[in-house]
Amino acid sequence: QPAATGFIQDGSQLARVQAGILGSIDSFAQSPQESLNYVECHDNHTLWDRLNLSAPQASQAERQQMARLAAFLLFTSQGVPFFQSGQEFYRSKGGEDNTYNLPDAVNMIRWREKQQHLELVRYYQGLIQLRKAHPMFRLKTATQVRSGLTWSQAPEGCLAYTLKHPGGEDSWTAAHLLINPSAQKQTFTLPAGQWQLYVDGQQASSQAMGKTYQGRVTIPGRCGWLLAQTR
Repeated sequence: QPAATGFIQDGSQLARVQAGILGSIDSFAQSPQESLNYVECHDNHTLWDRLNLSAPQASQAERQQMARLAAFLLFTSQGVPFFQSGQEFYRSKGGEDNTYNLPDAVNMIRWREKQQHLELVRYYQGLIQLRKAHPMFRLKTATQVRSGLTWSQAPEGCLAYTLKHPGGEDSWTAAHLLINPSAQKQTFTLPAGQWQLYVDGQQASSQAMGKTYQGRVTIPGRCGWLLAQTR
């Protein structure tokens, strides 16, 4: 159903998103390495086209926020992330779905769009660098995931969790992730201590942004934040 909505559009399917964050170890996978995670693939609509179809009432800026939230979820979840070429700059196939039999005019990669949407490209690059730098996002067994990931209390319809590497094989002692799919800003309570910001709704980096938080934090709508404590 092309017009069907999900978590990034309206906060629905929350339990299924939680299952995906865990690498599907409580559904079909014996380990997170058996879970291939994606929000767009070649045989379906691009993510941007699906957002246009499913959230026509939203502004372009709001749909761009949804696309960034989808990327945040993809690269911070356990499992193997997969993304399609052009997804990192809002690629469109003109609203077409399975385009195996359509011409280059539909399927071509329009590289000028990379320049037009360089902020999203850099957001993807930051998420990829962060994932590669921290093994806690690439846990290998279901036991490690169950030991390393702890859900936290969050505002209704939102998600929050703390992630650690059970074997201590990470330069961070812990990461704390805040996920707000609603259109309104939401306030979360952080675990004890000071937390440095690495990802917000606009930027992602493997280097701390120089912003430190403790106690409570309010984040914008349709946004994912990643904070961490270092050794």
